[in-house]
Amino acid sequence: MKTPIKAALAAALGLGIAATVVPAQAGEQAVPGNAMTRSMTVSYGDLDLSRQAGVDVLYRRLKTAAGNVCGPKGDGRNLTMQFYWKQCYKAALDNAIETVDHVGLSEAHLVQTGRRVGSEQRVAGSN
Repeated sequence: MKTPIKAALAAALGLGIAATVVPAQAGEQAVPGNAMTRSMTVSYGDLDLSRQAGVDVLYRRLKTAAGNVCGPKGDGRNLTMQFYWKQCYKAALDNAIETVDHVGLSEAHLVQTGRRVGSEQRVAGSN
């Protein structure tokens, strides 16, 4: 099965994941006004997205990258930092799924998170 041109171009160039990160040092409260943007490139030209195994590998890569661009998760004692980290992670992962725009990846994301983004959102919205 051939890869659509848009997906092939994205695969050749790699996928950039960007997220707004709210940094906080020990003892400092994380607030949205301290936000900055970080990004990471995720390559997937080596994967066959027509197979579920390829989709699963890409999804794991995107989840890892989303976690990396959002910075350390913290130790759980700073609930404000945990809240902003989770928001950052969700936004970064949703953005990456939407950018890839692959039905199988969107379906995997829906199953994992309950959130519709990318191709699956358009398919569900057109009915």
